[in-house]
Amino acid sequence: MNTTPASSTSTRTWSPDWPRDAAPQRLIERLFTVLGHRYGARLADMWRGGDPSKPDTVARHVDGVKRQWALDLADLTPAEWQRGIEALRDRPYVPTCPEFRLLCRPREHVNELLDIAIAQLHRRDSDSTDVWPDPVLFWAAQRVGGYDMRTLGRTELTKRFAVALEAVRQEGIVPPVPPKALALSAPGKATTDKVSARAMLAALLAGRPGRMRAALGSETGMDNFYGETDQ
Repeated sequence: MNTTPASSTSTRTWSPDWPRDAAPQRLIERLFTVLGHRYGARLADMWRGGDPSKPDTVARHVDGVKRQWALDLADLTPAEWQRGIEALRDRPYVPTCPEFRLLCRPREHVNELLDIAIAQLHRRDSDSTDVWPDPVLFWAAQRVGGYDMRTLGRTELTKRFAVALEAVRQEGIVPPVPPKALALSAPGKATTDKVSARAMLAALLAGRPGRMRAALGSETGMDNFYGETDQ
């Protein structure tokens, strides 16, 4: 009989070498605690590894599993994490990491995000009262292009928007949504502050993969996920 404890119940130590581009370690530990409580020994059976007679090898294996999950789930938003955790209540089997990602970000969820983006683009065009719950949606819409966002058929637009969402998330930098561009000033009369200039530059580069990071530099990341930094 396997006596290896579920990975979520193993001793938790905060690793100073936790990957900087991964989800926070505390969040992964919380997730594995939920998985352990919900699925019990099946969690340990699923990720059995190392030599059972050498607990340190088992612990290293479990740590490796957690780190891989942290890397694979690094781009999820707090709302998506909550969606995935809640979805576990109706799942009888331990999910793999890709399966948990789908619980957090189901494919049909893209349609909801697309509806939000379309609505906010309309408000931006009509009276500039757009409110974007996540700047990723704005930049994904920019990547698709304003004309296509308004004219493509739903099926094709959903596919394009899903690809754009993933591309923006993979880019690694998500600048804030810039204010709507105003009418041009007369020659020699315009001044642009640094923040506005960077926002306009980001808008120009939004549809050009790989350029945004080089132009703007890295200013955001998962270090401050949930407003904290793991030590």
